[in-house]
Amino acid sequence: MTLIQLVYLVSMAVIIIFCMVAYVRDHSRYENGIFSQSRLLSLVWISET
Repeated sequence: MTLIQLVYLVSMAVIIIFCMVAYVRDHSRYENGIFSQSRLLSLVWISET
């Protein structure tokens, strides 16, 4: 496994974890704009894959 692959996997894991946290926090606190934006970004990212 090359360094580039490792960085890619780590970044994907961080994005997935952040999106899950953002999804949960968005449902518990809908008025928080940052987390609703990240939820939209996660939906876009999921639709691209």
